[in-house]
Amino acid sequence: MPQTIEVLVLLEKKIKKFAETAVTKNPDPKYPCPSYKIIILDEADLMTSEAQSALRRIIEDNSATTRFCIICNYITKIIEPLSSRCVKFRFKPISEEAQVDRLEYICKEEGLVYEKDALFNLVQITEGDMRRSVNLLQSIGLLFDREISEEGVTEISGMVPVKEMNKVFGAYKSGSIDGLIKVVDELLLEGFSPEQIINQYFEAILNDANINQVKKCRILEKISACEASLNEGGRDDLQLYNLFSSSLSILTKPL
Repeated sequence: MPQTIEVLVLLEKKIKKFAETAVTKNPDPKYPCPSYKIIILDEADLMTSEAQSALRRIIEDNSATTRFCIICNYITKIIEPLSSRCVKFRFKPISEEAQVDRLEYICKEEGLVYEKDALFNLVQITEGDMRRSVNLLQSIGLLFDREISEEGVTEISGMVPVKEMNKVFGAYKSGSIDGLIKVVDELLLEGFSPEQIINQYFEAILNDANINQVKKCRILEKISACEASLNEGGRDDLQLYNLFSSSLSILTKPL
């Protein structure tokens, strides 16, 4: 509630005041300028519905003097009365090759020693978020003596190493519930987050060509239920026990 009040005060005192100010025309014909200002609001989907409603009124009242550029990650989090008053422009994710090229440029300019495979790995981890890629690149360079390696990328990003995730599938092959419990305990004791474990497990199942499509769907359903339980406050170990044991049952039973 206090945060909502602060946002409303900001809208009232700064944005509204700036939006109401008229723009004087430049008399010099060499430097023409439009008769309106532009206000750019980034991460607008983090605003509460009350703040967005207040913003809608400001946009309506000052359309003659001001244009608003609203930037968001999730259009569904923008209230309908506000989104319906805007022209929507959707931007595609930056390609992996373009991101890696940019990271290579940064490494060269900053004098970092890097492995190209490590940069590709970094881009895949961040799922196309260029800002996060640059932030992680900076952290790796500081902590690993200006050297960008796959090991450093894995450690800083919090990813579970492939050999650790393979232990789960090794337990599947042995068909041992006790083995699965041991693997889960080891992963959690190593400090890996349940969310990261689930995300990588999801990718592994989705990309495994040896698993029947029907079985994949059933396992993905179990993954979604596990995520929902964790979000509701369920115990990390119990939810992972349930996910992996359920997956073992699905994989070993005939259709």
